Amino acid sequence: MNDQESLLLLTEQLRESEARYKHFIEVTADSIWCLEPSRPIPEDTPPRDCARILLEESTFTEGNRSFARRHGIQSVIGRCPSDLPGFWMSGQPSHAMAVASQAIASQAAGPSQNRSRQQDVMIAEVDAQGRVRHLACSLYPVESSLGLKAIWAIERDVTTKVEEENLLRQSQEFYKAIAETALDGICVMDGSLTLIDCNDAFAELTAESREDLIESGVVKLQPLLGIKDDPVSFESIAKLGRWRGEAILTRRPVSDAALHTASSADAEGRSGSGLHGEATGPKELRVELACRVTEVESGARYYCFVRDLSERRSAEKRESDHQRALAHVARLSTLGEMTSGIAHELNQPLAAIVNYANGCARILSSQGVEDPMITRGLSAIAEQGRRAADIIRRMRSFSRRESDKREPFRISDVLSEAIELSIPDLHKAGIRIDTEFATTSDIVVVDGIQIEQVTLNLIRNAIEALTASRAVRQDSPARPAGHGALPGKSDGESGMTVPRASSIPAAAPRILIRTTVSPTVQESAAAESTCTKEGDAPQGERPQVTISIEDNGPGIPESVSARLFDPFFSRGGQGIGLGLTISRSIVESHGGRLWYAPGQDGASFHFTLPLRSAPILE
Repeated sequence: MNDQESLLLLTEQLRESEARYKHFIEVTADSIWCLEPSRPIPEDTPPRDCARILLEESTFTEGNRSFARRHGIQSVIGRCPSDLPGFWMSGQPSHAMAVASQAIASQAAGPSQNRSRQQDVMIAEVDAQGRVRHLACSLYPVESSLGLKAIWAIERDVTTKVEEENLLRQSQEFYKAIAETALDGICVMDGSLTLIDCNDAFAELTAESREDLIESGVVKLQPLLGIKDDPVSFESIAKLGRWRGEAILTRRPVSDAALHTASSADAEGRSGSGLHGEATGPKELRVELACRVTEVESGARYYCFVRDLSERRSAEKRESDHQRALAHVARLSTLGEMTSGIAHELNQPLAAIVNYANGCARILSSQGVEDPMITRGLSAIAEQGRRAADIIRRMRSFSRRESDKREPFRISDVLSEAIELSIPDLHKAGIRIDTEFATTSDIVVVDGIQIEQVTLNLIRNAIEALTASRAVRQDSPARPAGHGALPGKSDGESGMTVPRASSIPAAAPRILIRTTVSPTVQESAAAESTCTKEGDAPQGERPQVTISIEDNGPGIPESVSARLFDPFFSRGGQGIGLGLTISRSIVESHGGRLWYAPGQDGASFHFTLPLRSAPILE
């Protein structure tokens, strides 16, 4: 084969190779084009000017079908980039600027004639349908000694990938925001129950910081089953795929948590109050657990949602207590009706006993029988019968449901009636009671039974506090008295054969009931400053009487005093927690105020009532 034949063969092979490469370029899904400026662009050209030249003073010398089809035309050869709708986001030169910057950077890296350096850049275009397309563009600048003379580019449409990545990122941000702001604790554990991740709410439940919890990977969470709280293994939950029930979450010991929180706060210059608050709780928490198990390449994944049940259990307990209290109120109402009926039935035999005793005394006197022992016995029978009838009369009057009937009373007489009803309890507890009643006029227009109920409730509260706080002498009798006796009553009138209050040691448990008429401005201000709630104290200088019931017991803690008048709140846990609430309502309906103030030695309750000269609130 001579040289001419060899040349022809090589020419044919080159033509076939060019045809194959041209066919490859035409059928590929990637866009391939070549852009040549009208003149070489020097390397010191500013990027903005370079971009303008590429967009307005350059033409496409090559362009495959994919590139032309993307712009909705048959061929791009000979066209200017600015003539192609949407090319490099027409009207937004930032993409052209990016291409120009990459091309200039290629020249600055080392200009060389006919030498190309690949540069990759992400650009966006608007296709013929108006949809934004994201393109991964590989640029091959062709340089000469005069500057940039052409740009070859291969563009791959990565719109679907970019959109999927954006959706994935948005989804991740969405679920991350949900996890971070959720009130419930969320954690993820692997097949060996090692913690992988958790949110801040879960970390607060465990009394640890999120960083320390993830670093240790230890979570003590024990699912429970059934009424007997039988433990359930996570392996069993994995077989089911999902599980919901209650569990026990073990927290870090309180002392360790407090120390760790304090040291972390000092190291980071923050207060750490959030963890401090959690660390003071119980070591174990009863929680509600919802668990979902999925399988990944490395094994099982446990997705746990944890909710603290403490508040729910407390609310359920409060509701249960309220229901029991309401049932107790209903029973007391029934008991009051029964008491009224029994009192009515007992009055008749008591009246007969008194009449028979008096009749026997008259018969003996008419027949001239003078036996002092018999006479004293019959007199005692009649006296005790009248005393029993008087006690029953008080009980019946106190328990009777009557309309609000207000009449003028001396407040000292109303208080004395309440003290008389308290004598059995005072006698049993060995509590001394004294009175200091004002000597000036203390006439009030009130419902006597209701004010007696308020006073009796406050006295019994004081008795309960004194009995619970110290060992009282069970054999020490009590006698209500004001410096020795009740106002307006002698020992003979009361029928009580008990020592005076002065016979009980002054150091013994003691209740003092006093009244003050028309307090001065200074006294009102002093009373208001010791009130537990704003607006509890008496207001102004209007004519009124203030009733104070004080004891020398342990007093009431500030945390308890703030809730004294809340419905269903009981200090001792024995009552139903409505006494003070009802008492306050009664006093306020009479135009007065009821409040608590710490005493010098114990508790002190005060309530006011308008005197008869003041307007009466109906």
